[in-house]
Amino acid sequence: MPPTDDNIIEVRDVTKKFGSTAVLSDLSLDVKRGERLVILGGSGAGKSTLLNMLAAETQPTTGKITIDGKNVCGMKPDDLDEYRKTMGVLFQSGALFNSLTIAQNIALPMQEHTDLEQSTIDTIVTMKLHLVGLLGHGDKMPSELSGGMKKRAGLGRALALDPKIIFYDEPSAGLDPVSVTEIDKLMVDLNETTGVTTVVITHEMTSAFRIAHRLVLMDQGRFVADGTPDEMKQSDNPLVKQFVHGSLEGPMTDRKDGDAYRRALLEDKPRN
Repeated sequence: MPPTDDNIIEVRDVTKKFGSTAVLSDLSLDVKRGERLVILGGSGAGKSTLLNMLAAETQPTTGKITIDGKNVCGMKPDDLDEYRKTMGVLFQSGALFNSLTIAQNIALPMQEHTDLEQSTIDTIVTMKLHLVGLLGHGDKMPSELSGGMKKRAGLGRALALDPKIIFYDEPSAGLDPVSVTEIDKLMVDLNETTGVTTVVITHEMTSAFRIAHRLVLMDQGRFVADGTPDEMKQSDNPLVKQFVHGSLEGPMTDRKDGDAYRRALLEDKPRN
């Protein structure tokens, strides 16, 4: 299912400040319904802050965020609760409840937010376990699962209420290369089979290129590039080139502390 022409997410002129420090500055972004968007950026670029605002966990200082036609800025608590039922989040750790089985973790959102009979919930849990490749593992505890399986279980719970959007926070963090490939494929498969809009926060380029319809690069709280995987690979933007290729040379390195020493070594000059 390719992305549609209408926007499910619209970010307009968003700034986020903590005290006098602007973490995000004048961000604007559209995400198409059914799109797989990857948001790239180094540590401190503002990715997690943006994700928290999209999930309505924090509010922008200025600007507007509209999701599925609703302004999520300044929503009343009851409206926020309803909005959060329409989206899922896969956290870096999976964020499973260690005292519950995998099946119980997936069932919990339905038990808390719906009036479904337990027999119906059990049937849906089985479907979600199958969807994320964990059928037969529902009775296991989180401590019995590998890192990749925990991510799958967390994704199963994120899918419990059939969300319109899933936000992924560094989904490949802490996984071996094979597990990363499996999670990447699962994200793509879920998007293609269900049409769920997929927004991924990552700094892993291999995963980003496997997953994305489109990528945006954040740097110092701003969007600096936007394009398809091929466009990003071929970009002449110095920031994009450095980030995509992991080069030591470029504007991201030049502004870091200690860069004078690095340049001195390259130029074979003594350090002051």
